[in-house]
Amino acid sequence: MKRVALYGGVFDPVHSGHVAVAEQILTELKPDELFLIPCGNPPHKKGRRISDGYHRAQMLRIATQSMKKVFVSDYEIARTETSYTVHTLEHFKKKYGQDTELIWVIGADNIKPFFSWYQPKRILELATIAVLARPGFNRKDAQTAFPDCYIIGQKQINVSSTQIRENCKIGKSITGLVPPSVEEYIKEHSLYPPTITIAQAEQLVKERLREHRCLHTFGVRKEAVRLAKRFGADEEKMALAALLHDITKQISLEEQLALCKQYQIIPDQMQKESTALLHSITAEAVAFYQLGIDDNEILSAIRYHTTGCADMNLFIKIIYLADCIEPNREEYPGLSEIRSLAWENLDKAVLASMERGLIHLKETGKPIHPDTISAIESLKGEIT
Repeated sequence: MKRVALYGGVFDPVHSGHVAVAEQILTELKPDELFLIPCGNPPHKKGRRISDGYHRAQMLRIATQSMKKVFVSDYEIARTETSYTVHTLEHFKKKYGQDTELIWVIGADNIKPFFSWYQPKRILELATIAVLARPGFNRKDAQTAFPDCYIIGQKQINVSSTQIRENCKIGKSITGLVPPSVEEYIKEHSLYPPTITIAQAEQLVKERLREHRCLHTFGVRKEAVRLAKRFGADEEKMALAALLHDITKQISLEEQLALCKQYQIIPDQMQKESTALLHSITAEAVAFYQLGIDDNEILSAIRYHTTGCADMNLFIKIIYLADCIEPNREEYPGLSEIRSLAWENLDKAVLASMERGLIHLKETGKPIHPDTISAIESLKGEIT
């Protein structure tokens, strides 16, 4: 019977430890083929942006190019839906047929969480589990959970993808943490750029935005920091979110769509037709991919500063509100009242601002994005 091993992960980026695991799988399981599978939109990584799937897959190919029987699968990164293990296994079972044994490789730390995964029983019908032994690993735990499992001894290499990304952001060497060819690829494509400073963000605003938009942006920064201080949020992070929230505001719709294509963003139809909606999405992408920001509070505040969303965090609320009430904002009905309310009750002020915006959209015949409706309904639930 043919044996195909499958080893999935984020691989952001692939490092020397991943390569060692692949070698161990080949040595101990002796599969006919080993597929490394960079995840697409994984359910367990919600709340953290991960790097472009194309680059993660390319780094895997570079890292394993000399290893026979090792292949990289684009199946998950090509999917727009959330990536579940069961779907990946069904794909490979369909590809290879019933007379092939699929072996799904997991870390020992995933033994207990496994049974909370999507359709765990179906996973066990489709594949045999192989467990990577780690320090403190109890063989009985694996054999109790998966009676027919394989146990793979894992060489301990003290490295993590998080460590590599952080080193890149502060200009620290990653030599030895990743294969030399991967290190070169990271440098060539500027995959993990140093996080932009406040001073650099201020300069970027002046370079990319016209004078009136600069005044607005600095006004949003001033108001956002004031509200951050009032409601206990990180003032420096809030300042960065405010400075970058409109960083793509003044590029054309065609350029916005080009950024979406570059970063594999799929806007909805309403967003495709409006720079007013699309710029918040592309600004978030620029902040993450070009400016080294991977803090989810900052990114989500940029992403939803135009529409809001259900279950907004404190950063989204403050940037949304600061955008509407900053000192340079032209007068509109209810502005004074909202400014006063902002200091007393943030949620009520955000709701009042959104409802005022809803009236404006209806009066001007502009479309109302579903995220805005969800945001209003969610806020009403929080307030009551």
